[in-house]
This record gives sequence, C-alpha cells and structure tokens, in this order.
Amino acid sequence: MAHLDHDPANHTERNLVFLCLEHHDAFDSSPSQSKGITKGEVEFYRDKLYEGVESKLPRQVSEKEDVPAELAIASNFLESVSPKQPFRSSILNGYEIQKARERQLLKIEPFSSSHLTATGYRLSCGEEALLDGHSLRFTKERPLALKPDTLAILSTQEIVSLPLWLMGRLNRHQADMLHHELFADPPGTVDPGFHGCFFIVVRNRGMDAMHIAPGLPLVTLELCLLNISPRDWSSEVMDI
Repeated sequence: MAHLDHDPANHTERNLVFLCLEHHDAFDSSPSQSKGITKGEVEFYRDKLYEGVESKLPRQVSEKEDVPAELAIASNFLESVSPKQPFRSSILNGYEIQKARERQLLKIEPFSSSHLTATGYRLSCGEEALLDGHSLRFTKERPLALKPDTLAILSTQEIVSLPLWLMGRLNRHQADMLHHELFADPPGTVDPGFHGCFFIVVRNRGMDAMHIAPGLPLVTLELCLLNISPRDWSSEVMDI
C-alpha cells in the first residue's frame, strides 16, 4: 500500500493506492538518471482500475426491474426494425443503432447520425488526455501536441450506456489512423450494462509533432446482440 503524499500517517482513502513491490519502490524513490513514477500517473491508473472493476461487476437488479420484460422489449424492437430476421446474435447496423437510441434502449451522448457506419458508431476524441504522467485538457483552439513516437491516453467525447442485451467491441479506424499517422490501441470488448466514456491509447508514428483536437475520429463501436430470448431467463439469472 502506497501513500500518494508520501506521508505514512495519512490513511485517507484518496491517499492510498495498491502497488506491486517494483512500482512501489519506483514511486517512493527519486532516481537521478531515470524518470520515476509521478503522483499524477499513479492517481490516473488507480482511478481507471477502479472504474474498470466497477464496470465489470454484475449489475444489481432491483425488485422493481423486470429483466425478461427488458429483453422482450429488445426482441420486439429488433423484429420491428428487421422483420425478416428473428432475435439473433449479430452486429447492429447503423439504422438499428439509430432506432435503438430513438427508443431510448441505447444511449450515446452526444449523438450525430453522421457518425453512424454500416456496422457501428464512430467515436471521437474528447477534451481529456494523459501525457507524460499529467492529466491535460485541450480544445480545438489549443490542440494537444503529440511528439513523434510518443504515447498518450485520450478520452472519447461520447458517453455510452449499454443495455443488458448488448455487448460492444471497439475497432480502430484504419484509414483515419494511417492518414493522421496515429496508431490507436482500443481496449477491445465492452460488457453489457457498461456506462461511461472510453480511454484509448494512441501513438504518434509520424516524423513530426501531431496536433490532436477534440472531434478526431478514434475508434468504431460495434454493438453485438446477445443470443438470449426472454424465455431463456431463469430465476437464477434474476439473482445476478
């Protein structure tokens, strides 16, 4: 257990963080040749860890919630927008994503129909980044300058909320990344019930500094239906 302010007597929750022995030594020591771990880096990754753990915990279903009813709504929705296809496991197309959002079964804020693709929704860069251990905010007027062969963690501007019958998958924009010489490494799958924005690791592979502004396309969110119908739900599932 490490203390962010290096005061072993300060045991407040916000001042504590779990670290392995190697990283604990790197955080507490002050090397003269190499760069140590900063307080900002430790805080950032601790908060991201807490958010990641919380997003993967089973959703608590209250007595007022009726999960089979929610799945019945999803089934009726899919039959109405794709009458020739039964409730099935597949990727929602742009039309289905837009209709799901209009019926408030799925939330993407802010939303723009121009970001819809044949197989998903294009997520854009937000105004927050982690660079060299420091949390930064940038705007279109004052973009983020990313040096060659440098990593940064960018947030998406969209807040996404998924229902229990959808899971997500994040794919990078190949054409956009090559054009901007920016390589994105998205986290991969998104669990059903997820709520929040995404944090994408990017690297400048160009020879010159790159200026990144909010709105830059980062990744595409694909939404995959779970192959579950209401009659498949049992009392055991309701206890999750």
